[in-house]
Amino acid sequence: MFTAAGPGGALVVQTRRGALVQDRWPDLVASAEAQLPAGLVLDGELVVWDTEAGALSFGALQRRAAARARGAVAIAVKWPAYFVAFDVLQLDGEELLARPYAERHTLLEALFADHALTAPWTLCPMTTDLAKARQWLESWTDVSGVEGNRH
Repeated sequence: MFTAAGPGGALVVQTRRGALVQDRWPDLVASAEAQLPAGLVLDGELVVWDTEAGALSFGALQRRAAARARGAVAIAVKWPAYFVAFDVLQLDGEELLARPYAERHTLLEALFADHALTAPWTLCPMTTDLAKARQWLESWTDVSGVEGNRH
């Protein structure tokens, strides 16, 4: 996700393959324009919550991704999107790619704290502690609706 570099600029949501898809995520675009600073590039994952099922839904994510601008607003009400941020690639217009990931993640944590970011923004945690990582892997992978999960 790329926020505008300055006034009058446009926010861009880009897939890993380079497709521009911001027209399919009007709820995230509106939230980003209201809450995120200019000159920011976040790397993360979009997830969709199925309000009726009370769970993440990969199928709903695919339907949202396929929606065109006209239908995107209505479908966003039924299946709200969330952005799980795991890296900050640019902050205040400064490219951060040469910095170590741990440093970038610390900057990402500060971004969340400084801007009091809450839903639809989610900070993906990071650890170098093997025991903690194992615990996360064991407890967090048992979530219905997550791609690759058999629940």
